[in-house]
Amino acid sequence: MTTTPHTTTATRHPETTVVTAGGVRMCYDTIGDPANPPLLLIQGLGAHLLGWHHEFCDQLADAGFHVIRYDNRDIGRSQHYPDGGYTLADMARDSVELLAALGHDSAHIVGQSMGGMIAQQVAIDHPAAVRTLTLIYTTAHNGHILADEVDKRRHLPAVRNRAEAIERFLQNEAPCATDRYPHDEAWLRELGGLMYDRDHDPAAAERQLAAIYTASDRGPALTAITSPTAILHGDGDRLIDTAASRELHAIIAGSTLTIYPGMGHSLPRSLWPDIVAEIRHVSAHNRDHHQPGHVATARRDPVGRSCASTTTTWTRVKVRVVSVLNRRQMLTSITVDGGDGDLVGDYRDQLPRHRRAVYLARCGTIYPVFRPFTSRGLRILGVAAHPDRSVADPAGPQSAHKPRGRPPALPFPDPRP
Repeated sequence: MTTTPHTTTATRHPETTVVTAGGVRMCYDTIGDPANPPLLLIQGLGAHLLGWHHEFCDQLADAGFHVIRYDNRDIGRSQHYPDGGYTLADMARDSVELLAALGHDSAHIVGQSMGGMIAQQVAIDHPAAVRTLTLIYTTAHNGHILADEVDKRRHLPAVRNRAEAIERFLQNEAPCATDRYPHDEAWLRELGGLMYDRDHDPAAAERQLAAIYTASDRGPALTAITSPTAILHGDGDRLIDTAASRELHAIIAGSTLTIYPGMGHSLPRSLWPDIVAEIRHVSAHNRDHHQPGHVATARRDPVGRSCASTTTTWTRVKVRVVSVLNRRQMLTSITVDGGDGDLVGDYRDQLPRHRRAVYLARCGTIYPVFRPFTSRGLRILGVAAHPDRSVADPAGPQSAHKPRGRPPALPFPDPRP
């Protein structure tokens, strides 16, 4: 697949180390105009800051960000911890203290894989530091990690030199590629050599993996996130199941979900413009995400599903409620129309295709959820509706008049206080 080369005017600044307020030595570099909003890139398991390709960072900088990429603790040129024992919360605190050391009290946060787990922890422990959140092929808990592929990396013999280290890196990265988006082997060979030259500590990845496996489920705490959030994943991922991102989308109110057909556990060059556009789109909502009842404009994702972003709460949004329940009286799908055709939430992509649907349109009221409910594994945490319509044909929205008789009981708790 060929792509048009990207021409950039972004300035790349050299790697620098700084000691944070917590006493951790962190290595970082920056790309772009320091006067632009800061965007912090958080890397995955065992990955150096160089793993964020400099041309991808150039595109982010040209989109109006001051890009900061850094080595997580125990990797690359940041401080190493031979005895391990640290947590994802410690790594989240590192990122916030790095921002503070660079003069920023907050930033747009982007994390991939383990970096997405750290980004979630930042949003939980340091919400004021998060302007927006972009989570790329990551998970709220370890249940979605496909351990067989991860464990294959853990029991290989040690490499003895630079050439073997490059081949091992290619071997470890192979499951991240797909037939649709094969790896750029020349770039991976270059990256593997650069990582070996910067620092070769293969045991460090095992220590980071321990931090992942000892972490608790972040799901319950993620319900409190109010920052605009974009969630990206590929349906060809062999390391973290795509269901992880669908779950995150259900948990984080107002988040957007984009599933890229054929993408694996890496960022293909041909998708960089789309991914940059997603990050830029969610960042555009930062300026009004503290305004209650804000409703964003609907758009289309690459799979063709409607998606949109809302912010903090769902209060004071007028909707019509038309419900269709399956035989077991279980909620199977929710679509929320904020009036005038603005779609503010669409959860159909989380459900088996054979399920019936519940439609929410105009002439009712959406209330905050007071407690979650579960329907066949689907957790709806961000929206509930007080029905003022009876069961109707699912073929389309019904007229706005209120029907006779009592409305049907929907299978979630009455949201009214």
